[in-house]
Amino acid sequence: MLEEKEVLNKESIVVIVERLCHQLIEAHTNFENTVLIGVQPRGAYLNNRIIKKLNLIVPNINIASGNVDI
Repeated sequence: MLEEKEVLNKESIVVIVERLCHQLIEAHTNFENTVLIGVQPRGAYLNNRIIKKLNLIVPNINIASGNVDI
């Protein structure tokens, strides 16, 4: 029988998303030629979470995004 192991907890995921957003802002200051794509199903959830966090950090930013089901 396989033993379950927690890889990331909720707090770790929050920190990772926060750091990723700050790195994206540093690399793509105005997001002019940037599109964020989430791969269904879990990637779409992560994509939406990143977009929401970016909008909190940099209000009134217009980031093109979408989701794809491969």
